[in-house]
Amino acid sequence: MKADPDKVARCTACGIPDDIGHVEKWQLALDMLDETHSWGIEVPVAIADAGHGDAASFRHGLQARGLNYMVGISTTLSAQPGEAVPATEPYCGIGRRPAAKYPDKPRSVK
Repeated sequence: MKADPDKVARCTACGIPDDIGHVEKWQLALDMLDETHSWGIEVPVAIADAGHGDAASFRHGLQARGLNYMVGISTTLSAQPGEAVPATEPYCGIGRRPAAKYPDKPRSVK
């Protein structure tokens, strides 16, 4: 995949090395929380807007770190009920094994 010439020019002008790629905003936030923790500072509650809260990976990262959090989410987000359990269809022995899927469609949080 060829890089966008405008993006390359902006990165070069800012002194960003060629081997540095894009990092999602939510990942940067988790990295900052990790660095804060490495300094011996405990975060009592992580609070974020929907820009971070809509990213399931961000919420999972907060949970994995054992952090209490309160995040906004957009009304376009959908989710499974808390008691929902993904099911895996039986493997027929040919090709890839089926991925686990929720049996019901997700519900709108709105």
